[in-house]
Amino acid sequence: MQPYTLDQYLAPDPCIRDPLPSPTVIRLPRDTRASRKIALRSKGSARAGIVIDDHITYAESHLEFQAMLAYSAHPDVVEVREQPPSIEYVDDDGEVHDHTFDLAVTCADGRRVAVFAKPAAKVARRDSDRQVELLAAQTPREFADEIKLLTENDLTDVDRFNAAAIRRARQRPDPADDEAIQPIIDALRGPTTIGHLMQAAGIGSWSYDAIVRAVADRRLVLVEHTALDHDAVVERPSSSINR
Repeated sequence: MQPYTLDQYLAPDPCIRDPLPSPTVIRLPRDTRASRKIALRSKGSARAGIVIDDHITYAESHLEFQAMLAYSAHPDVVEVREQPPSIEYVDDDGEVHDHTFDLAVTCADGRRVAVFAKPAAKVARRDSDRQVELLAAQTPREFADEIKLLTENDLTDVDRFNAAAIRRARQRPDPADDEAIQPIIDALRGPTTIGHLMQAAGIGSWSYDAIVRAVADRRLVLVEHTALDHDAVVERPSSSINR
């Protein structure tokens, strides 16, 4: 192998971009919609905060965080909200309890799902199935149509891949990339693949993260629940096509 010359060694790496300039105006997201204050310190579980639907959204465990990202990328989901208002239920001994679900998920068909996220090990140790049965029987229908006990075993490889892709894309946003891809999104009148959008953008692989951010922000939706790879088929949300 030929050794580098000093000029070659000092030449800019084409795979590394210049640092982004600091914005003159920073648009802050809206406050959390959680019904109770989230404890941001814990010795036993993770804490995380991301922006979903222009709101700060907190997770009180790594499982909740993954579930938030997975639901927000799902084509059948239109809203993800953490810590909705608590409900009352009566246990088998007649005691009244307050319960706050971890997530409230609204689907495109109008169904509302209250999500109860628990590690599988805790579900096995505790009578969580019975608690879910009681909650399902007593939860008002105006609050939720369905109760979902979610463990890490319910998250598929697609869920995890998409959650990781969204997290990575949001950690390194580039407004110029988002601006380059938005007119192409606005011009869409039908489904296309992520790969075709990347070709149309003309900025190489940098466009991938911009497209993933568009999916996470629901400026694009997946036609089918599949991995956010180059072959994934996306389209504009039906509510925005005629704008």
